[in-house]
Amino acid sequence: MTHSNRQNCDVLRSTSSTPQNSSSFQAPSSEILATFPQPSAQWDDGSPSCNEISEHQPHYYFGYGAMCNPVSRQRRNIDGKNFRAAVLPNFRLDFSNSGVASVVEVKSEAAESACDSGDSSESTIEIEGGSFENCVHGVLMEFHERIMWEKTVASEKGYEHRKVWVYPYADECSTEMDDTVESRHRKRPEPVLAHIFYMTSRPEKSGRPQERYLKIIAQGLEHHGVTAKYIQKKILSVESIPCRAPSEFRSFPSNPEPLPTISFEEYQARSIATNPCFVLADKVVDLVGALPDEDQALMKFLRSHAFGEGDLTPFLRDLFYDPDMSCYTWNDDSSSSDDKLKHDSNIWNRWAENQMVDIFASCHAEGRVTMRLAKKQTKDNLR
Repeated sequence: MTHSNRQNCDVLRSTSSTPQNSSSFQAPSSEILATFPQPSAQWDDGSPSCNEISEHQPHYYFGYGAMCNPVSRQRRNIDGKNFRAAVLPNFRLDFSNSGVASVVEVKSEAAESACDSGDSSESTIEIEGGSFENCVHGVLMEFHERIMWEKTVASEKGYEHRKVWVYPYADECSTEMDDTVESRHRKRPEPVLAHIFYMTSRPEKSGRPQERYLKIIAQGLEHHGVTAKYIQKKILSVESIPCRAPSEFRSFPSNPEPLPTISFEEYQARSIATNPCFVLADKVVDLVGALPDEDQALMKFLRSHAFGEGDLTPFLRDLFYDPDMSCYTWNDDSSSSDDKLKHDSNIWNRWAENQMVDIFASCHAEGRVTMRLAKKQTKDNLR
């Protein structure tokens, strides 16, 4: 299966999205908020329910990370509807946990006071020209099908969740002839109670996001009409781990060759019982030194998707969309005799290892290649 820059651009063009050109929108007063249904208790048990999902009762999801990018959603086989740029007030964007995007609640006395008093003029949230310090811009989307919501929840494994009020961008600015209080209220969409997924822990040592990751977030936000000033200030200006060309890809340190081989069953038993380890191509990578905290995004990811599982490369390729890799063919058949496919397969294996090395470095963790998976096991255990 070949993925080209042209195909990825087609996905971006075909995704339903209408960029908005609003200067501000207005948060509702406490009286308006009281008219909206409150979150049901079924959403507080750590397992977002799929009950009663339908076209007329969708699940609303607010994305602020890779899920904003339509190519990322496509590669995860996730398809939502009615995408809109929106803002989550009284939260801020945070990358400190393993370099992964999360949100942290910010208590805003001014906003609470304005809401309590019903004075909506004091609770206007600026879209253009604002400080963006206490709000997160992202993409509001709807899920009408159970299977799509289940895939979304699965893709957010390791995150906590809650329901919050988010505010869609307003319709395009009124003309001077129609710039009345009544018309402005009519043009501003009502707030929506939506699901967010977030990390609860913040490690002592902050991680840095990858430049690749920030670029796909920025591309997705831009595609769905989020203001360019926010994208530049809160996404593209974040200190990051730079992208690398294939010739610069990094690898985990390795024990001296020749490495001992291990069967898949032996590897699984070893990973579960004694040494946490995972597989990249045919390399068995052990965690060495002090293990990361269990609340770190890295450990949640490894325990959910890597330890004792098969080759992590195909999963990383689908999860971590990288536009710079679009010129390389992805081939599911690792036994192909085609020289081009062999070359590209090797590039993808090195790319996947480079991704994990960067993530480990961001989390101040260490890994080492200690064994090789028996060749006949590698293909049988691809994801």
